[in-house]
Amino acid sequence: MRAFIGPSFGDFEIDGAALSIAQASAKAVLAQAGLNAVAFFAITTKFEPRVVKSWQRYWQLLDQRPPRPRQELRTFHQLRALFDRALVVRNTNAAMAAMVALRDQHGLSAENRTFLEIRLHSAFGRWDQILNHPQWDDLLKVRLPPETYGDIWDALYETFLAQVEAQGAATQLVKAFAERVRTMAAPLLKSRGRSRRPAALKGFLLHELSLEQPSAELCVTLLSDLGPSAFGPASDAIMAMVQTLHTKSGIEQALHEMELERYEQALALLLPLADSVEVLQAQLRCAKEVGDPGHAREVLDRLSLSAPDTAAKVRTARARLLSDVEKLAAEEVCESLQEQLQTTHTPMAVDDVIIYWRELVQSPEASALLAQPSFIQSLLSSVEDSALDSSPLFESLFPIWFDWLIVQTPPSSVLSQLYLGFIEALNVRDRLGDSEREMIRLALRHSLIAGLTSAEYTVLIERLATVLSSPLSPREAAWALDVTDLLVMHPCRDEEARLRWTTRVVQAATQCWVRLSLAERCLLKLLAHEFDLELPKRLDDEVDEAEKARTDVRGRIFLYSLDTQAIRRAALILQEALPLTKIEINSDEVCSTRLKNGTRNADWVVFVSGVATHQAFFCIKAALRPDAALLQVEGSGTTRIVDCVINKSQISREVTSSNATHNGHH
Repeated sequence: MRAFIGPSFGDFEIDGAALSIAQASAKAVLAQAGLNAVAFFAITTKFEPRVVKSWQRYWQLLDQRPPRPRQELRTFHQLRALFDRALVVRNTNAAMAAMVALRDQHGLSAENRTFLEIRLHSAFGRWDQILNHPQWDDLLKVRLPPETYGDIWDALYETFLAQVEAQGAATQLVKAFAERVRTMAAPLLKSRGRSRRPAALKGFLLHELSLEQPSAELCVTLLSDLGPSAFGPASDAIMAMVQTLHTKSGIEQALHEMELERYEQALALLLPLADSVEVLQAQLRCAKEVGDPGHAREVLDRLSLSAPDTAAKVRTARARLLSDVEKLAAEEVCESLQEQLQTTHTPMAVDDVIIYWRELVQSPEASALLAQPSFIQSLLSSVEDSALDSSPLFESLFPIWFDWLIVQTPPSSVLSQLYLGFIEALNVRDRLGDSEREMIRLALRHSLIAGLTSAEYTVLIERLATVLSSPLSPREAAWALDVTDLLVMHPCRDEEARLRWTTRVVQAATQCWVRLSLAERCLLKLLAHEFDLELPKRLDDEVDEAEKARTDVRGRIFLYSLDTQAIRRAALILQEALPLTKIEINSDEVCSTRLKNGTRNADWVVFVSGVATHQAFFCIKAALRPDAALLQVEGSGTTRIVDCVINKSQISREVTSSNATHNGHH
């Protein structure tokens, strides 16, 4: 305040200025009311209008500030949900901030911090950082949470096996597992616990096939759990290999597997055997070691149905083991979604439901659930009923469901009401951060692609308008421009509503022009041109030196994404921002000749990993020239693609200038 009004015009009490009797009396009254007062006044009478005017301007500027988030203590589940929401939208800064808050407010242990770091790297596909983690050796020695266990298997599979799988050679795939993964993953092969991650299931199956005497029973079970086409082009050959295996049988073979600590293999052999004290005791031991509540429940049911005298002997001989298995079975989650959300849970039960859903949405069973209209309706009702609920369970489940249905699953008209439900659940929050706004944008994209009625479209735009504050902060303006870009790219059901939204956004964005990035400025100009909206003349003149300098960047840029409309608009913006570059786009899902040639000819290949196929990624990687750069875009949307290229052009210019300066000195 002192700096704004200026020491040349005002005297401040905090600088030692003496107060008049009236000012001192007024300050005493204000202090009694609980207010903290600071007195200041003009140096001379003639400066009073100037000081008053500066003071008024100061408060007008304060009123325009975006609301500051309050520092508040939040529960562990709230902070973990904040971390998960940040990962859904690939917001590294927000995810790291949530980790720091978990450490500071809840004493997050070093081990649990490592688990979250693994989750962070997995969400961003940083497989090398998982495999080279400083705590890697220690990680493999402890019983891992199912989520961390699955993330590590994803890293192993993507690094060593995914490219071999894409070639369709089953024998080579099994060989690659034996040579590259088996020794490294040995501690992980004792049991999967509750993990349903496809990479873990495939790893276990390949491990069995790589042995001299594979367990046919376990291979059949794993293949059934994975479902058809789990191994891509190698699926049929893997299935043929499993069908040629000879089944094993007998208690001796099962006990031998247990001696080798191969408890899943042993349990698969024990389940078909007739009831006996020895068989039931062995099943209990395997169920405990495997650590899956479903297997534990199955073994307990088997025990309860056995002959009374046999069951009594087992209960007497293995009372402690039986108690451990009963505790494990109690962690099994009921099937009804309504019961999961409405029942009053203990903290342990809440954790069990969260683990259940984290694993379920990653499993092959997830797609089967979406084929059931009753499940979709149940999930929609749960989202609508719980949106205003402060339950830690819903807070934790929401980002899990969102990641499953928005990030992992392609848009579908069957799920259109769920997309709208997600937007509404986010919109009713007291405060929206960057992650929540980005989640709204992603859900909006799915809604527009899935198809909306005219009434739904109009209501949706009206709801989006309530997200914006007045005036807009630069971050909100950037988000609103991205939303407008989405509305332009997809069929419009209400031209008038869209025009009202666009006009408001363009006018608001021009107010913070200097705070927008080059990509956002270019998008603003493009939108204004498309809707025949006139920008203030001064904006065309306010082009900074860095923006002018980028116009001399040369080279061939190859944009790849399955979001065809986004890369077309990105190419349009980049062609204007970097007029000397040649830009080509591609959206082929397979390794086509056009994709390979475009990659070979490019100096920079821009790959939007969130909207792409594995086959395209490996095709681009193989065709990339040694001197070319592969730029991976985190997230999706026009501005993210443009920003990625602009940032690269800036780095390239700095390197070129540095080299030129260095050569000049020589």
